[in-house]
Amino acid sequence: MTIEIENYILEQRDDRFDLFQIKETDPNHRLSKGETNERLVTIGYSMPLKRCLEKMIYNNLNDRKDVVSLREFLNCWKSEEAKLESLLKGVMNA
Repeated sequence: MTIEIENYILEQRDDRFDLFQIKETDPNHRLSKGETNERLVTIGYSMPLKRCLEKMIYNNLNDRKDVVSLREFLNCWKSEEAKLESLLKGVMNA
């Protein structure tokens, strides 16, 4: 089974998941015929679902190139965690 969450793809392998992130290719990269401007970046293999969600939060925070204090980082972490949690709750209630 393949699951898409925002710009991530989870591929189920028994009770574990492989995690990939969808990223845009370099704007200067010349696309070949039939090639899209998106690429899959491997985040990890054979991880439990909870670890995949943590990795998604880490990657979302890593995409921000800010220099922040520990307090700000933890606030950003909580914000990303709440965003992901509300997304999951919305799916569960649908």
